[in-house]
Amino acid sequence: MQTVARTPEKLRKMLAEKHSITEAQMNSHLNIVQGNAKDIVPVKQALAPNGVIASIVVSGLGGSAQFQASLTKPLILNDTQICSESSAVLLQALRELRQAGAIGAGKPAPFVCVISTTGTQKQPRDVPLAYYQLYHYALQVPHADKRAMELALAHASTEGADAAPIRAFAVVRPTLLFDGPSKGLAKVRAGWVVHPEAVNAADKAAPGPAIGHSIRRVDVGAWMFANLIKSPEDWANKCISLTY
Repeated sequence: MQTVARTPEKLRKMLAEKHSITEAQMNSHLNIVQGNAKDIVPVKQALAPNGVIASIVVSGLGGSAQFQASLTKPLILNDTQICSESSAVLLQALRELRQAGAIGAGKPAPFVCVISTTGTQKQPRDVPLAYYQLYHYALQVPHADKRAMELALAHASTEGADAAPIRAFAVVRPTLLFDGPSKGLAKVRAGWVVHPEAVNAADKAAPGPAIGHSIRRVDVGAWMFANLIKSPEDWANKCISLTY
């Protein structure tokens, strides 16, 4: 697995201390490219090591919340465009890799999975009524960033087969996130809609969002591995809400 990290040692320490990943496991299965997700050079290095394009790309970027003295936008991020700008870099990197021959002629473009949040859409409603003011008032700035990221992926998926930088995408929209031990995948509920700008937006099979109050980060990751990583095509161009 390839990944981009600004501080590789910080990532390795987190994996060891929080997830009990051994040094040997990291050395065998993980290659960390030092850099910033907004810098196209390390992004391209991680996407196509030795010229071989990744089959699945996962992005879980987000900024740190900061409060400000504002009646209209009380909560912002330390980087208000981290998701939209990093997704633009990712897509540009993939376009350049296609031009260089890493994609095409039997080498399919990758499936891209990103972590967004509930509350980025108004219809159908995907947040509890108790959260409505919090999500649509206090979180305007981070939600605008997430919407721009989602839209960029949806538009990229509609490009012609000879030009598309991705073959499909999935947007994971967990409800309010908490740390803590896993409750198990049996406790996780998933609902989905197709992104309105995706090629299959008229999919009538969509069950709609799963609405709930919270989910733990560890179970979001476990669900993504069990579903998106193992069977990505089942979730093509879907926005998936996760909750307990």
